[in-house]
Formats: sequence, structure tokens, C-alpha cells
Amino acid sequence: MLVAVVTVFIICQLPGLGIRVAYTVSEFAKNTTWSSAVRLDVTTLRYANVASNALLVFNSAVNIVVYCLVGKRFRSILLNEMLNCGTCCRCCASASAKSPRGTTRVSVVCDSRL
Repeated sequence: MLVAVVTVFIICQLPGLGIRVAYTVSEFAKNTTWSSAVRLDVTTLRYANVASNALLVFNSAVNIVVYCLVGKRFRSILLNEMLNCGTCCRCCASASAKSPRGTTRVSVVCDSRL
């Protein structure tokens, strides 16, 4: 599971890193002899930055999907928690969840004004 999460993270983070490195190199190259070789179009750089930021948001949003697809233990705990409590805490005064190391008791505090 860790390999899948790290792979998605690297794929989504590398374009942003590349954009920042390219921009830094072009800024430092402005006053050097090879400034004509390193030239960036500002409009293209802005669109690439927007796409890179979208990938960062996508990375955050897709993490739960990766965890559910790859992690059997995560999937079972998530389903157990969602099915035990439902949509609000009024359905149960206390719920018990089974942890991998034994049984623990989880108390749910409900507010009747909800």
C-alpha cells in the first residue's frame, strides 16, 4: 500500500518541482552569458503552474481512493466505522470497534440539540 501512495505522490509532485526548478534556472540565467539559451514563456509557465496545482489537489483527493483500493485493513476499518455509526451520532450511545490488537471500546458523545 505504501508503494502505491508514494508512487501517486511522486507523480503528482514532480511537475510542480520541475516548473519551480525551470523558473529558478531561468531567473539565475538572466544576467549570464547563456541567458539566450534559457528562455521561458511566462504564459506557458502560468498554465503549467495551474496544471501543477491541480495535480497537487488531485493527489490529496485521490489518497482515500488509493487507500481503499490497496489497503484491505483500511477498507475493513472504514466500512466498520461507517456502518456502525451511520450518518449521525444519535443512532448509538456507544459503539465498539475491533482493533487489530484486541477489542477497544469507543464512546460516542452525542449532543441532543443536533
